[in-house]
Amino acid sequence: MYEPLAHVTVQDIIEPTTKVWKASLIFTLFDQNTAQLSLNTPLQPLVGEDRIIWKAENCGNYSVRIAYSICVSEIADNCT
Repeated sequence: MYEPLAHVTVQDIIEPTTKVWKASLIFTLFDQNTAQLSLNTPLQPLVGEDRIIWKAENCGNYSVRIAYSICVSEIADNCT
């Protein structure tokens, strides 16, 4: 991972009170195209608090390993 992004989370690039993107920060962290795509993503101003909702793991954390495992299982189930 690109080092400046190693510890950046989505909440770091959103203004907490106004629920808008921190555009200047996004343009410093990402290339022009990625920054623009990010800024085009609408935000929900009514969301009050983030919470973990990935139910595939007991701890609630998303992992590519588990997502891959689920996809492989789904494909195997659909092939039989």
